[in-house]
Amino acid sequence: MGRVKAIFISIFSVLLLAGMLWLGGILSEGVRNGIVLCLTTVIPSLFLFTVLTNWMGSTRILTWLGKGMSLVGRPVLGLGSAGCGVLLFSLLGGYPVGAALLAGLVRQGQMDPKQASKMLCFCSWSSPAFLIQGVGGQVLGSVFAGIILWLSQLTAALLLAALLRVKEKWDSLPPPLPLPNAGNFFFSLRNSLGILGGICGTVILCSGLFPLLDLLPLSPLWDWTARGLAEVTNGCFRLPEGVSGFEIFCRLGFFAAFGGICVFCQNALLVGGTGISLKWYLLTRLPIGLFCAGFCALCYPLLPQQAAECFGSFTAPAGMAALSAATPLGSGLMVVLAIFLLSSAGKRDTMSSGA
Repeated sequence: MGRVKAIFISIFSVLLLAGMLWLGGILSEGVRNGIVLCLTTVIPSLFLFTVLTNWMGSTRILTWLGKGMSLVGRPVLGLGSAGCGVLLFSLLGGYPVGAALLAGLVRQGQMDPKQASKMLCFCSWSSPAFLIQGVGGQVLGSVFAGIILWLSQLTAALLLAALLRVKEKWDSLPPPLPLPNAGNFFFSLRNSLGILGGICGTVILCSGLFPLLDLLPLSPLWDWTARGLAEVTNGCFRLPEGVSGFEIFCRLGFFAAFGGICVFCQNALLVGGTGISLKWYLLTRLPIGLFCAGFCALCYPLLPQQAAECFGSFTAPAGMAALSAATPLGSGLMVVLAIFLLSSAGKRDTMSSGA
């Protein structure tokens, strides 16, 4: 079976290479668009969150924040302090923060791979900044619409966590995470650059193949749907014209929760070599997407009529939406971080020895 699979993949790769040589000019334009998307959207909206969450998740800040949540999370969701911390960061930081944190905890011996495999199902979401200020405020012209999109994901995350009830199982207590200091921050900064490189690589890969959709006889609605299923940013920031607001809003709810092929590739890159399986993640993506779409359908009548009528009448500039969604909160976090680094004992020792 493995040999047949390898032969099939090899044949597909050769055909793909031939197609790239034949359609090189068209695909190159898609790659250029992907690079622009990374520079104007992906990196501005994810860089600060990725650096901070990677650092906080690799130190005791994760368990400190998780302890408060575990008072409710342990009896209701079955999660301990580390699990609650990952869930909190994944809901706030967005794709692919949850996968990165789970992979880091498994590598540090803080979490069992089987537990992390199930947790990935409800720790992979779009961030509230992306949905509320970016999609809601900039694309849809309604912050309230963005709040509904995020609430659909929050509800889905808590329900799925309660249903799976992932319990921590250890024969002995895991070693404690290190205390936060300037040294492990810069180590996390280096790791974050690798994470962002993988994210941008998958975005460019998907964008490079998008021009092939132009060769198919698809309606604007289904062309947009195909792009949204492949890469969530394209689905959320480039709305089709002439489509009803109800159809757009429900599909946005599905895209944001489903994540698309691009997010799957990002998660696969991050958890590779840790023993974390993506089986549970794949099985739950479609039900989660449909649940969030249904949640948005039920809440659609609550939207202001003026905002709903604007859906599909314009295409928002993705870069501006991403920048407005990420910059205020990210800048505030960086100020707090700078204060911490300047006041840390490790930093003072380094400065003293350098003098």
